[in-house]
Amino acid sequence: MAGLGRDGWRLICLKGNHEDIMWQTCRRLPDVDWWLTNGGGATLISYGQQLGDQADVTIVPAPHLDWIKQLPLMYVDRHRIFVHAGIDPNCPLDEQDVENVIWKIYPDADDGGHGQRHVVHGHHQHAHGPIFKKNRTNLDTLAWYTGRLAIGVFDDATPGGPIEVLEVNGEPFEEILSSRWSMSPLATKRRADEVEQPRGFTRQF
Repeated sequence: MAGLGRDGWRLICLKGNHEDIMWQTCRRLPDVDWWLTNGGGATLISYGQQLGDQADVTIVPAPHLDWIKQLPLMYVDRHRIFVHAGIDPNCPLDEQDVENVIWKIYPDADDGGHGQRHVVHGHHQHAHGPIFKKNRTNLDTLAWYTGRLAIGVFDDATPGGPIEVLEVNGEPFEEILSSRWSMSPLATKRRADEVEQPRGFTRQF
């Protein structure tokens, strides 16, 4: 993301809880369990670690961590506030609590907003999303699991929520797991031998 760019476009990446977990683990925390249970394993593999290796956070390049550290928590324009998780409506923007900004979960009945600005966020996952409220829009559609990624399109001159939502559809997580299971040697052997699954059997992934 740090290297993306195009003439006439400006890419603004915001810090969320997963970026913070990664940075905290690589720079401060004594163990990696918190990160590994929140996507850290796949991230380390993307950096070159092998499946089954002991987690080694030193494989993450220092410039990548420096980039994460300097990411802004929010982007504010005339009509909207873009943020990972949420905003305290009773607190000035320059005094917002960092933990709240990257971890907040809005109650379902909360219409959100901050003053006259509409809040655009994610973090709170809704498989049936996006969620449109009077003063906030939640674009998180549980994309890693559902395969549905929602992209809000906003008009700089128009207040409020998106004027359009684009949707990118990939393969749902359950179908990916099912496909991998059906291709595994164990599954192939079971089909060939027509083995009946024992009662109480729980498949582990």
